[in-house]
Amino acid sequence: MSLSPLKQVVLASGRRGAKLGIILYVMRGGEPRYVLVTSTGRGKRRWSPPKGTIEEGETRREVAVEEAWEEAGVKIKRRQLSAVGHYLGGRDPIVVFMAEAEEKQIKPSWPEGHERRRVIVPYDEAVRLLRGAGAKKNKWVIKALKRVQKFAEKEAAFSEAPLAPKKKKKRK
Repeated sequence: MSLSPLKQVVLASGRRGAKLGIILYVMRGGEPRYVLVTSTGRGKRRWSPPKGTIEEGETRREVAVEEAWEEAGVKIKRRQLSAVGHYLGGRDPIVVFMAEAEEKQIKPSWPEGHERRRVIVPYDEAVRLLRGAGAKKNKWVIKALKRVQKFAEKEAAFSEAPLAPKKKKKRK
């Protein structure tokens, strides 16, 4: 019996050497803005969210926190992370987390800041950048980003909704 592609991704994402991505966003004016960074390879630099590889002895959350800081200069805490899902990026399984960052967590300088560019952009601009060079490799990112966008929109609407007035208790 062979496993479905999704089951293979889920199983492989817990192994050493599995890939991990983190969708970071910050709310500005009631709208989510996404943190993207450039790749460090030669040739055309592609935009993507921070990502890394899970090494032996590391947890997924540790890697997500570490990559958010090293690649994007965003100091998040483990408790800010939520799982988005498992995706297949090319041949590699990728587990994706998301985190809403506060403005004060976005630092002006960071470990890989001299190698990477960072942008904080609205959803439509993020999708446009991700569809640029290397679009085939970024299909998983766009799927994950769409899922995070829906969540962030609902969260913003919920946060802005007025509370129901308290009902007065009737005295007997």
